[in-house]
Amino acid sequence: MTDRDLLKDEEFIEIQKLNSVESDHRRHSIVYDKIMTAKEPQLKNPTDEINKINEHLLVRNNEKHNDLRKIISHQTEEDTKLLHNDEFLKRYLKNLHIAEKRRYRNESIVSFFSDVDFDNRPSIFDGAINEPYLSSFNGPVLEKQIKAFEKSKKELKREKNLEKQLGINTDNDRHEANGESKSVISSTVDTETPSMSTSASTTDLTANSSTYNYQRTQTKYILNFSGLYVMFWMILGLIILKGLIDYKSEHGDFRNFEILNIFVTKKMEVFKLDFSMYVASYAVVLIQWLVKKNIIQWKNTGIWLASLYEFFFMTFFYYAILCLVDLHWISRIYLFLHSVVFLMKMHSYSFFNGYLWCITKELSYSTKALAKYKDTASENIIQVLERSRDFCQFELSTQTVSTESEKNFPDNITVGNYFMFTMFPAVVYQFEYPRTQKIRWGYVLEKICAIFGTIFILIVVAQLFMLPPIERALKFRIHKWANGTERTVEWFYLVAEIDPGLTVIYMLCFYLIWDAILNCFAELTRFADRYFYGDWWNCVSWSEFARIWNVPVHKFLVRHVYHASMNNWKLNRVQATMFTFILSSIFHELAMIIIWKRLRGYLFLFQMSQLPMAYVSTTILKDKAVFNNVLFWCGVCSGPAVIIALYTMF
Repeated sequence: MTDRDLLKDEEFIEIQKLNSVESDHRRHSIVYDKIMTAKEPQLKNPTDEINKINEHLLVRNNEKHNDLRKIISHQTEEDTKLLHNDEFLKRYLKNLHIAEKRRYRNESIVSFFSDVDFDNRPSIFDGAINEPYLSSFNGPVLEKQIKAFEKSKKELKREKNLEKQLGINTDNDRHEANGESKSVISSTVDTETPSMSTSASTTDLTANSSTYNYQRTQTKYILNFSGLYVMFWMILGLIILKGLIDYKSEHGDFRNFEILNIFVTKKMEVFKLDFSMYVASYAVVLIQWLVKKNIIQWKNTGIWLASLYEFFFMTFFYYAILCLVDLHWISRIYLFLHSVVFLMKMHSYSFFNGYLWCITKELSYSTKALAKYKDTASENIIQVLERSRDFCQFELSTQTVSTESEKNFPDNITVGNYFMFTMFPAVVYQFEYPRTQKIRWGYVLEKICAIFGTIFILIVVAQLFMLPPIERALKFRIHKWANGTERTVEWFYLVAEIDPGLTVIYMLCFYLIWDAILNCFAELTRFADRYFYGDWWNCVSWSEFARIWNVPVHKFLVRHVYHASMNNWKLNRVQATMFTFILSSIFHELAMIIIWKRLRGYLFLFQMSQLPMAYVSTTILKDKAVFNNVLFWCGVCSGPAVIIALYTMF
């Protein structure tokens, strides 16, 4: 077959489209969307380094190939004839060195999956508070460190006096009297418990005659706030106890505890609908199995089946939760949030494997084409195929790192593999996750107690501090004809009344989901990456809060929304950020529709307002970290109350 015949081959044309800058189907890196140009780019062939993938994710290219600009500038007569008959190929060759920047960076191949990482990491509460408190707590530590430091100063003073009395080091004494030298003493104190040992304390002493002038003393102490953690839960428990006593005195019993009744009614309906969503999510495994058996092709059929099914899944169950089944708002919001989790898992599983199907198909064709046309095709066409082959080999090698065959592509496409993915506290699919050696059943029991204890506190706080003012506000909105001023005054009053209780609920919901529940599932599945949230309480901008408040969902948005939109729709960073925030805001507003059964758009607007607020905090208030953190906490404490009051009153 000649070059002309090869250029008419559909598979080869598809590979051209994946690499051509001007093609709408061009492959992009989901990590580096900005084109990095260089004066003389040296794009080399990394084939010789493919076997080292398990140790290094980036491989060096050898110097087998010349710069593509030189190939274009030194075209043969046959190439010129081919280019004259195929303008598309001509444009492709002229821009190939730019297109390769999508796959290569600093002479190394860039994996499409390098945007999300999992590692063996503890949760913040466990690593900083719970585990140290349970394993190494030994009472106050500051007093021990101060006494040890004072003892070291006394010993230093005694040694100096002894030296002067014995007339030792008279030269040093003379220099010290003239202020020409300093004695630096470093003392390190062990306070019996390694985790509570004080750091090195450095004291600068200046001696003058028989007196000591401590000009500068720098002491570093290690503090322990574990007792305050216990105090917080004690105060919260006493508040709950006081509220329950008052409720019992006023109502006589707890039979009219409405929030509790919501939790215990229609449990079977909730379970059936939840189980139906879980079973329905397995349809994505069937789609991948059909692709695996060559019954359908992923690119032509599978991708559309998966996308349409995800849309059907979300639409049907959203309608069922909202309209078909008569449920209370707590059950509705639980089912909606769980359906979103299933949707993210389905999407990640489908499109992770779908991308590898495309890579596998391209690798198969490129390898066969190289073997068949290496003696007849021109050099530039050979390079297209070689680079396609090398990139595909790299991508498959970086994902095929397990020694267990059932975890490697495409043997991972099984019901059992998807079942384990649904059990892991992660919504981004990959072949392997970091795992712990064993299950700590004591830790599981601790988290189970935390789950039910936190739910109980949430029920009491909602019943005592949230339900009465909201019910009164709803009656005001429905039954009283009030003008705008009266309604606004009532709205301010409602915000002030529900703000304390709603802030407590907000914090407890965070602890319940991202610490208690996720860590419990992580321990049961031996999932080692417990980085479900960062230290969001220290945020100085809303962009930081969006990243570290909910790390599992943030990882999903980064890979499957932010980078996917840049890769598939050719969006730049700003456009992709806007699209990600809009999509996230839409789902937040859908949650409000589930609760209130009406569309208002307040939460959507508040979510989108994070973008200008993030811009202000990172530009105008860039160097005012403390002020930004205060503003952040003002928003965290007042924002939920303002939003709930808006949905209640208007």
